Amino acid sequence: MNYKIVNGAIAYGAETILEEINFEIKEKDKIAIVRKKWKWKNYTS
Repeated sequence: MNYKIVNGAIAYGAETILEEINFEIKEKDKIAIVRKKWKWKNYTS
């Protein structure tokens, strides 16, 4: 299964912190989203 984001955005509350996000995750790709001061982590294999 593939995932594709085209012209996406990420907001925290009312504030947009990232915009115009474009990427594709293919079936065997591995990703990690890590932020030092945030308390959540997401690992996809």
